[in-house]
Amino acid sequence: METVQYQYAINSSGKTINIDSLIAGSEVRREQFKCISCDNLLLPVLGQTRRKHFRHKVDIECSHETYLHKLAKFRFHEIYNTCLQENQPFWIEINFTKYCSFHEEKLLIPCIFSKGKHKFDLTQYFNLIKLEPKDGSFIPDLLLSHENGQKIFVEIAVTHKSTLEKRQSEQRIIELNINSELDIKPINNKLLSENEKIDFWNFNREQKKDFCHGICINGFKNTINSHENIENNASLLLSLYKNCFFCHHHRLLVDKGKDIPIYCYFFRNRFHAKTANNCPNYLPDDKFIDNLYLVT
Repeated sequence: METVQYQYAINSSGKTINIDSLIAGSEVRREQFKCISCDNLLLPVLGQTRRKHFRHKVDIECSHETYLHKLAKFRFHEIYNTCLQENQPFWIEINFTKYCSFHEEKLLIPCIFSKGKHKFDLTQYFNLIKLEPKDGSFIPDLLLSHENGQKIFVEIAVTHKSTLEKRQSEQRIIELNINSELDIKPINNKLLSENEKIDFWNFNREQKKDFCHGICINGFKNTINSHENIENNASLLLSLYKNCFFCHHHRLLVDKGKDIPIYCYFFRNRFHAKTANNCPNYLPDDKFIDNLYLVT
């Protein structure tokens, strides 16, 4: 007996359709609906007692994980194409940090001016979308691209997240974690906002320029001294900026054949110091921090 209830199906036009958009009648009875996962016939259940849903016409084994993966992929492809055709926006919101460079010479690094989310319309930068194209050694679930060569991978993660190799390729990736049909809502709303369900990898999240013009919002104007080295100012840096040098997983390796001296024991690979900004496994070294002091 089938226990999984599906809210979406493929109609006779090859489009995904939500059961809530259907009203019982002769037109719906004549329509043929297929399962997104197994391609077998589905019947719409439109009664008043139970919530509307589709059920398989014949009781068969059907993977709900495959259903969710294909559903998210097909919906994204359809909705993004519609946005392109009808000149509508498809938004993303990513965590973004502005760094002020006014005191950079004294601090050794720029200080954080503000943190927040920046909103971008993807359709203004990527006017092409493809399903599962081969791109080098990778096959993303969806590929957003532009004639100028810019591109973004869109990955649907139901049981398997993007591989470490893909994440470390420097290719920009939007990864949607789909555990139920409710997780399709951001796609339907044409707004992907960075949260525990939506990850953004390898995006530029920084802007640096003179924002404060000497009127420092962080209160450093009267406390900044000239610092001879980064170690004396390390506790201040830690309050401003994540850095692989301050991470518990970091090791410093001297290798003349490599220009990236930081080795991460967690990922078993080398990284630049600023990789910590986007690293979900960044872990400040408490023992190192306890030995730091702030020069005032």
